[in-house]
Amino acid sequence: GYTNSVHSTTASCASCHMASPSGLAGGHSFNSAGNYSGCNTTNCHTGMSATNTTLTGAQDYVTTKLQELATRINALGDGHDILQKGPEDDQYHGNLDIYDSGSNKTGYWRNPANDTPAFPALTNAQFGAILNYQLIFRDASKGVHNYPYIKKLLDNTLAAF
Repeated sequence: GYTNSVHSTTASCASCHMASPSGLAGGHSFNSAGNYSGCNTTNCHTGMSATNTTLTGAQDYVTTKLQELATRINALGDGHDILQKGPEDDQYHGNLDIYDSGSNKTGYWRNPANDTPAFPALTNAQFGAILNYQLIFRDASKGVHNYPYIKKLLDNTLAAF
């Protein structure tokens, strides 16, 4: 049931994200922000803004499903989160909350201060769910770059969990 958005056949990533620089968009910034060089904006991006209901509906769906997925992943820790929260925004970023003396001194799993608890054993589907969470969370578009694919990936990941 996986499909791609129209972008996969009618545009390239570079046509928007590597277009001629315009302010803070294009070039090597990877930021499109209205910089749709060579794109048919009449059919694709007309009216796209932070308040467009097509855009916000897709982002809301992805955000809701990611929160559901994070809740299920963290439940595997039997009272301790599996995913690490970002200190700047208190959101789960997909990193595992494993102790590391250099990068995650407060991590729970394998932390000597907590008697080095072993990380829970995961099934392939559970580990895949973590990878899918990381993939989707780190896509700065909140899933709208390829919404049909991301929506199906989230739905299938939650169903397989």
